[in-house]
Amino acid sequence: MERIEGFKWWKWERPSCSVAAIQTGVGPTHAQAASQVVFAKGPWTAVISSGFAGALIPSRVGDLVIPEEVVPRASDVGAFVSTASISCSAFYRRKARDVAQRSRSPLVEGRLVTVGKMVWLAEEKQLVGRACDASSLDMESAVIGAAAMHYHVPFVVVRAISDLVDETLPLDLNLFCRPATFLLGTWTVLTTPRTWPALYRLHRQQNVASFRLTRFFSMFFQSASENTQAEAP
Repeated sequence: MERIEGFKWWKWERPSCSVAAIQTGVGPTHAQAASQVVFAKGPWTAVISSGFAGALIPSRVGDLVIPEEVVPRASDVGAFVSTASISCSAFYRRKARDVAQRSRSPLVEGRLVTVGKMVWLAEEKQLVGRACDASSLDMESAVIGAAAMHYHVPFVVVRAISDLVDETLPLDLNLFCRPATFLLGTWTVLTTPRTWPALYRLHRQQNVASFRLTRFFSMFFQSASENTQAEAP
């Protein structure tokens, strides 16, 4: 692991390919800053936006999100990207779907919407889903996808559901996304014991989502190695 202009990078060298995982941080502002650093270090064969996603349709925790396209919610992230949808690479999406099916992971397809803040109320999730005709949401993919389009790099999303469409989160977690309100968020948790069981439940759900992503990428890059060896003269 190393830091490049403040961002953590993990790098692996395989016989068939080199892989870099970059921790962007939460939200479109961090995704924009990371994209400026990452794409300047190219060329890249492909870029995958990964992490957690919220469900906007009936789903299960840990279901893999491999959308056909990503669209920004203009009112939230319009300063970073245009309002046009971003199509995911058909080639890499097909490869990702094949691996997900071999791992017997249920898929959430359709459209993913990128928002500028955590949508923590169940009724707001449902409103966003209907307004954007979307099946899932996150806070980074549209920004990363727009940068990939600019640099002509194939782009795909592989995320995992960490919270459900009918689930209201324990509190407004946006408090932890801004330095000015982080202490308020911490104080709210410490002084509101009734939120603790729900926060623990969310932690367990995120662990499930992380496990599913880890299993997916283990198979995905193993498959890439096998394909390269099979195609070698």
